[in-house]
Amino acid sequence: MKKSNNVLGAADAFKSIATEFPTSKVADRGWFSAAECYEATGNIDQASATFQELAQKFPQSTLRENAFIRAADGYKKVEKWDKAAAVYQAAALSITKPEYAIPSLSYAAEAYQKVNDFENAGKMFEMVFERYSKDPKTAQALYNAGLIYEKRKRKIV
Repeated sequence: MKKSNNVLGAADAFKSIATEFPTSKVADRGWFSAAECYEATGNIDQASATFQELAQKFPQSTLRENAFIRAADGYKKVEKWDKAAAVYQAAALSITKPEYAIPSLSYAAEAYQKVNDFENAGKMFEMVFERYSKDPKTAQALYNAGLIYEKRKRKIV
């Protein structure tokens, strides 16, 4: 119990430094460290929210992509599929490297499927093709989009 309190105290300290000095060169690191502290105590919701806040508050941060992914992975872990989908999608839109963006779009699609939002799931797979048509993983994404649209067609008819 005491260790948990110490870690939560550290999280609060990191966050307060980042809040009090938002233009500091290490403000983003404060948010990231606070999120890691929440994660260490098993407070995945708070960790994910803090990672997501970092990504939104510090668009130029070198930690931004990692923060987006950690936030989305956390929401996925606690099965908050709507939040996971939105954050994976936001991550994919801000990530430039296909090796990270393609999985983010695919995870977003999977999360959208979990909440029966097949339209957005299909759009995520289509986005893989639109953005990364030369990547070998594109074929799988198009196949997955086709499966989703077939599933939707059967429900409509």
